[in-house]
Amino acid sequence: MRFSGWVWVAAVSLVGIEVFEVVFGTFVLAPEFLPVALIVMALAYVFRERLRRVRRRVVVCLRSRRARR
Repeated sequence: MRFSGWVWVAAVSLVGIEVFEVVFGTFVLAPEFLPVALIVMALAYVFRERLRRVRRRVVVCLRSRRARR
């Protein structure tokens, strides 16, 4: 049996909703961890963006060196 695209969308949304419920359900029990989690998510976003910029800069430098040869 083949899975169509809609089956994958349904599965991913179900898993995503469950993860969302687990993560934010724990903050109901321990709300003091919410600011820590928000800071960690913000730092992960900033780190990922900086990593993309560095990666893009390296690719541009490598391409310019190849073009010079």
